[in-house]
Amino acid sequence: MPPERIVERAAVPSGRAADRERLDDAARTVWADGYFDSVVYRLDPGPDGSAALVIEPKEKRAGYSSVRLGGSLETDFDSVSTYNLLFAHSWHLLNAWGGEWRNEIQVGDKQRFLSEFYQPLGTTLPLFVQPSISYERMRFDRYSGHEAVAQWRSTFVDAEVLLGWELARLGYAGLSAGWLSSHTDIEIGRDQPPWRRKSAPYIGAELMLDTLDSVSFPTEGMRLQGSGKRSNQAVGLTESNYMFGINALVPFSVGRWTSVFEGEIGRSSVAGMYQLGGAGRMPGVPYGRWSGSRLEYAKASLMRNVSDWMPIRVPVWIGGLEAGRAWNDVHGLSSNVENERAWAKSVSASIGVDSLIGPIFLVVGRTKGEGTSIYFRWGYRQ
Repeated sequence: MPPERIVERAAVPSGRAADRERLDDAARTVWADGYFDSVVYRLDPGPDGSAALVIEPKEKRAGYSSVRLGGSLETDFDSVSTYNLLFAHSWHLLNAWGGEWRNEIQVGDKQRFLSEFYQPLGTTLPLFVQPSISYERMRFDRYSGHEAVAQWRSTFVDAEVLLGWELARLGYAGLSAGWLSSHTDIEIGRDQPPWRRKSAPYIGAELMLDTLDSVSFPTEGMRLQGSGKRSNQAVGLTESNYMFGINALVPFSVGRWTSVFEGEIGRSSVAGMYQLGGAGRMPGVPYGRWSGSRLEYAKASLMRNVSDWMPIRVPVWIGGLEAGRAWNDVHGLSSNVENERAWAKSVSASIGVDSLIGPIFLVVGRTKGEGTSIYFRWGYRQ
């Protein structure tokens, strides 16, 4: 790792006073990059009574590997159970600028493969380039009223090159260009999709800002995700082809109490791109109860960390209020019935444990006009 990059990551201004807490934060920031086994520092005497900061990281060997295993499991103890297992492998420090090759394989209800190469453009510049190729296959139900009448399977292949700008450890912003291919077919039922296979080149943009202190149990920070893709050829069903969405999550904490607010909007020319239902979104109905090319979703919840009563961190979600809708609005498959575009509303309560194997939840929820369910959920749904 070039010394210039370590100095840039530490971000300790030269010629200014810095206390011990600031220097500890700088060492932790350098170590958090994952390229070092340890990071220590010392203060050597400098000119005119000043001190020189010397950072001594113990670098991991070039080309070292890391492996990550994960997954998710969700059941309503009745007729619906879903699972996903994830295997991820990364090769780090493949060149002098810190290139990294990442690969992921996911099996279960959603099959997914991803291979990407992250390459910084220099030792201190915040620019990077990231070529990638991904494959994804998922199923979604077609409903008529409250009854599922068909199940479709959608497959996506995406080859992309992203030119990005790292935003001072807050996240990144970037522009992309690539080729997207989609294929939809029927698995169950007679309701045939009005299209089969579409593919086209596209241009896109991405923004990711994330300062949350925890993915599953956030108490401070914020997360803002936005992405968009647009092409001049058919990817889904219409001549106007696009796919964009924005998601925001903000927690507010007072003592051990935390309120969390989340909202999301999605628009696409691909039918069934967005889904609602299940323990994580709109409990009381099966996962994928609503699916479509349009999505609008909002959630407000209240949590208390009761680790002062127990020896482990056990946040209890006192209550959650959710509202959302997903519907198709593409050529040949539009939801013209008013009920299909109506807002669904749900309430829920849950207990969550931030365990060594990931977050574990027991959830009870009810969606108005649909039903009530109890769920067990482990891990993160990809």
